[in-house]
Amino acid sequence: MFGYIQANIKDLTEEERLRYRAVYCGLCRMLQERGGRLARMSLTYDLTFLILLLSSLYEPPETHTDLRCLVHPLKKHAADTNCFTEYAADINIALVYHKCMDDWKDEHRADRRLYAKALEKTCKKIRLRQPRAIQAIETELAVLSAIEKENIPDADAAAAAFGRLMAALFIVRKDRWAPDLYQLGFGLGQFIYLADAAADYTKDQKKGVYNPLNALSADPAAMKPLLMQLLGSASEAFERLPLVSDVHLLRNIFYSGIWLRYNREREKNDR
Repeated sequence: MFGYIQANIKDLTEEERLRYRAVYCGLCRMLQERGGRLARMSLTYDLTFLILLLSSLYEPPETHTDLRCLVHPLKKHAADTNCFTEYAADINIALVYHKCMDDWKDEHRADRRLYAKALEKTCKKIRLRQPRAIQAIETELAVLSAIEKENIPDADAAAAAFGRLMAALFIVRKDRWAPDLYQLGFGLGQFIYLADAAADYTKDQKKGVYNPLNALSADPAAMKPLLMQLLGSASEAFERLPLVSDVHLLRNIFYSGIWLRYNREREKNDR
């Protein structure tokens, strides 16, 4: 379910592209600091949105660094980090670990089992640093696993479980913004789960693996109104948050970039 929360790069200004890349590179750097080079391999764009969102809301002190890395060894590039980069790095590693374990259980992919094994030591440390978030991940993934294992044709229950998982990850402080962050994360999580189900519909049919739309004999091509409804609830919460810095970049991701993978996969299936 990775790869949905990304920017629509072509609609960003050059300044916004550089900022987006700097936060992404900061996350990449933090993954290595928190878990070594193997953890760095878990990097995705998805958690970049969470860093930008929480940073815009809470405005923590930020560190700007110009550096070289193995991926870009010749030219220095910017990396922006703060306390939410550390949090997002931990969550990124934990989510990838559980995704690998899920792939191992469902498809017996040895490569995913080996990667999960390599991340186990780091994940034990993350459990101590982020106990509330890890508890939410494990609880809701267990609910999802039971639904899938028993082939329960309840797309709403499955989507709600992933929604609760995402909602828990968006809340980092018990303050006045927690309810809106919960609503935002919940709607976003439901969207991702059902968009992913629609994108994987044809593949899952061929493999004979669980898909809530297969179980309901639903038409994946007719999912967009429902997905827009889920994002509508999330967008109400998003717009209530007092975001100032990076707000155009955040809106680009939330209103445009989030549809890129879904549209791409649906076009591929239609062809």
